[in-house]
Amino acid sequence: MSARSMLGSLSLLVGSLGLMLVAAEFAVRTLAPQPVDFRAAVVIEPGDELSPQARLRRAGATSEEIDRTLAASGRGPHLPFEHLRVTGVDVRINSRGWRDVEAEPARAPGNFRALVLGDSVVFGYGVELTQTFHKRAQVLLSASAHGRDVEVLGFSRLGQTLYETEAILPLLLDFYKPDAVVIALNLNDVLERPPPGQDLPLSPWLRAIRRLRFTADGVFYAHSHLYFLVRDRAKRLLFQLGYSPGEMIRLAALHPDDPASRRAFDETLASLAHIVEASRARRVLPVALWLPVDPQLGPEHASLWRDRYRLDFSDSFAEGRPQDLFQRWALEHHVPSVEPLPDLREAARRGEGPFFFREAGSASDWNHPNAAGHERIGRMLAQRLQEAFPELR
Repeated sequence: MSARSMLGSLSLLVGSLGLMLVAAEFAVRTLAPQPVDFRAAVVIEPGDELSPQARLRRAGATSEEIDRTLAASGRGPHLPFEHLRVTGVDVRINSRGWRDVEAEPARAPGNFRALVLGDSVVFGYGVELTQTFHKRAQVLLSASAHGRDVEVLGFSRLGQTLYETEAILPLLLDFYKPDAVVIALNLNDVLERPPPGQDLPLSPWLRAIRRLRFTADGVFYAHSHLYFLVRDRAKRLLFQLGYSPGEMIRLAALHPDDPASRRAFDETLASLAHIVEASRARRVLPVALWLPVDPQLGPEHASLWRDRYRLDFSDSFAEGRPQDLFQRWALEHHVPSVEPLPDLREAARRGEGPFFFREAGSASDWNHPNAAGHERIGRMLAQRLQEAFPELR
C-alpha cells in the first residue's frame, strides 16, 4: 500500500470516528442530557502576573511552601474574584483569596471570631455562601450574642487535605487571632501523609491517568455531554475499586477496620493532635467537627450507594465506625467536638431530606451536604460554640 493510500485510509478512519463522536454527543444531549453547567466556571480572572501563587511557583517554591507563604499574610489559595460561578452557584473570592466576606486581621475587642478550616464542604460546594454551615452557625450565634458581633469565617479550598490545613493553621491563627478554630474533617480526608514537600503518593499509572483527566477536563468537561457521561461512569468504576475519583487515591475511611487503613487513621489523628497543640499554644479553643456522608444515614442510603453508584465500603463504615474512632480520640484529648451523624440519621429516618447531593454534577457527591444538610450541621456547631462560650447564649 502506498503512502498516499495509507494517508487516505487514516483520514477516512479519523473522519468516521469524528462523525461517530458527533452523533453520540447529539444522542446524549437529546436522550440523556448531563448537568454540565454545574461544573462550568464563568470568571473574570486577573492576569497571571498578578497572582502571588504564580510568582512563587516560578521561583521554584513547592505547594506547601506556597501555602505557608500566603498564609503568613492571611492569604488563601484562590485569586480574588468579584464574580465566579462554579458548582451551580455564585461564588465571590475576597481580597485575601478565601470564599467569605472581607475580614480585618484583628477582631474588634469584645467581638467573637471563629475560623473554620476544611475542604470543599467548608468551601460550600454547590451551595450559596449564606447557606454554608458556618454561616448558618454565625446567624444563630449573632441572634443570641446580646449585641456582640460574631464572625464565623471559612478558610478552605476544593480538595484541601487535613495535612494542608495543619501546615497553614498556625499562621492563620497568628494573623486573624480568633477565639476558636473549627477543624471540619471530611471522611475523604483520612489519607496517608505524603512525604515532605511532595503531593499525595500515586503509582505512575495513576499519576498518568490523573494528568490526562486534568487535561481532558479543561477542554471537555463543561461543554461535552458525552464526555461528562463517560467520565461519570468511569468514576463509578473507580468507586468499585476503592479509589477516590478526584485524587486517584485509596479512601481509607471506607474500610476503617482494614489493616491497610490503619496507617492513614493513625496519621490523621497525629495531624489532629498537632492542630490541637498549635491552637492551645495560642489560647485558641480547638473544636473538631466530624462530617457525615450520605451512605451513613441509614440502610436505604447505604444500599443506594452500593447498588446504584457502586461505592465500595464496609458495614462498619456505614454504621459510623470512623466517627466513633475520632470521637473516642476527642474524649481522650479533651477536645470539644461536633458529631452531626446521629441527628441526620434521625431526620432521615423520619423521612426528611435529602441532605446530600447525589447526581448534581457527578456521582461522587456522597460527601457534599446540600443546603438542608448544611443547615442542620450549622445548628449543631452553633450549639457547641455556645456551650464553650456562655456569653454567646
